[in-house]
Amino acid sequence: MNRSDESATAPLGLGFILACAMLFIGGQALGEQPVLANEKLLDVVAKANRGNRNELRAMLHAFKRPGAVQVSKDALPELVRVLKEDDAELQLLAAHGLYALKSPQTKDALVQFLGKKDFRKLEKRAHAGEISERSYESQLRASSLAVMTLGEIGDKSVIPLLQSLRGFKDLKFEWGGGPVEQALAKLGSEGLKTLYSIGPDADDEKINKAAQAVAQIRDPKRIPELVATAGDGVCAGSIRFAALSALAGMRDADTLPFILDTMRDPGNPQHLRAAAAVLAGRSRKPQAEEVLLKTLDKPASDIRPHCLIALAWLNPEQYVPRILAEVLDKSVPLLDREQLAWDLSRSLSGSPGSPQDPFNLKKHRDGLVLGLKALKDDDKPADLIRARMWRALHTCTGEEAKLELLNEKVAYAELDGLIRRKVVQQHRNVGLSVAQEDGLVKDRIAAIVVKWQPEGGGQPR
Repeated sequence: MNRSDESATAPLGLGFILACAMLFIGGQALGEQPVLANEKLLDVVAKANRGNRNELRAMLHAFKRPGAVQVSKDALPELVRVLKEDDAELQLLAAHGLYALKSPQTKDALVQFLGKKDFRKLEKRAHAGEISERSYESQLRASSLAVMTLGEIGDKSVIPLLQSLRGFKDLKFEWGGGPVEQALAKLGSEGLKTLYSIGPDADDEKINKAAQAVAQIRDPKRIPELVATAGDGVCAGSIRFAALSALAGMRDADTLPFILDTMRDPGNPQHLRAAAAVLAGRSRKPQAEEVLLKTLDKPASDIRPHCLIALAWLNPEQYVPRILAEVLDKSVPLLDREQLAWDLSRSLSGSPGSPQDPFNLKKHRDGLVLGLKALKDDDKPADLIRARMWRALHTCTGEEAKLELLNEKVAYAELDGLIRRKVVQQHRNVGLSVAQEDGLVKDRIAAIVVKWQPEGGGQPR
């Protein structure tokens, strides 16, 4: 067991608190950035090697806030040396410092560091208890930072190394899409090609990480590649959607015409055309309205509900009442009505009662309440619509109205996540077991749901 393992379970007590205070107050004016210069680094490492890890952990804690620690260039040689230490927490400190500096001079050291890591063996040792959880997490974080630094440095010769690391699922740290995919996304067309070329038969984890990385691209130089990827029928659907999302996110480039063309092209799959419609609406650009209306009014349009939601993003005052009316209209295909209810409920985010409400649904409370009584064309409850409208009503007002359903299981499928978050928040100081949490969620939903009975009190047919 190495030094970092020996102290892995030590509580973060007064020494840690004082070390944090020294970092943020001692020797500096309050509010100044802590500075990791060579002298400070030498001192932190020396103390850690003698068993005093308080300042080391305080510095690691400070690094959790992006830009919170200023790293001096004079510390670079010592950071490279410390990266080679066996101590996992010292490796992590060095990796944080090198990521902050992003110096091309460190490429070889980072490649060597990653090349020596056997992640499969490391995972087995962690599961066997041969190394502490703190040591394992520190090594994963240090490796993730090393990968991200290589991406920032921009040397394309590291692409084969990065590709070799993509199969290790635990290498993810805090960055959406995974550090490897994020790094590849920064390495020009060659790096991006490894993400774009993922086919639909790849495993979900690989597709999801690549899609998240592609969706975050904001470099206008990548527009031709993103356009090609969005239109590539061989590429995985999530990657195509991610490329379209990246194009929509480029505020300084006029990508709306391509997004609208994607929506109108009957050769594209339905899910991609639907996504393009919503992205066009979320652009908030008025010129999208005419095209969306034409698509909406086409006979047998298979993306009609998505066009209507897109129009609500452009003009909620005009189109939200129309959506609420169609949700109740039995002459509208049931799947379209269910989709509209789903989109309305998912437009809201944040805490129930005080959410982010881009459609101003709180103003349309009465329409949401009517949605709790939605019927199918056989005059039986439209359970999915009712549950989704309950979710929207609860999120924007905090109300817990009774929910009358034919199949009560629909409520558990649709509302579990929402109610679970609320239960966890309410009992955050208790420490619920999984069984206790499940029981509370089930009880809360059971208190909301009422079994629907046909008029006259007979049994449902």
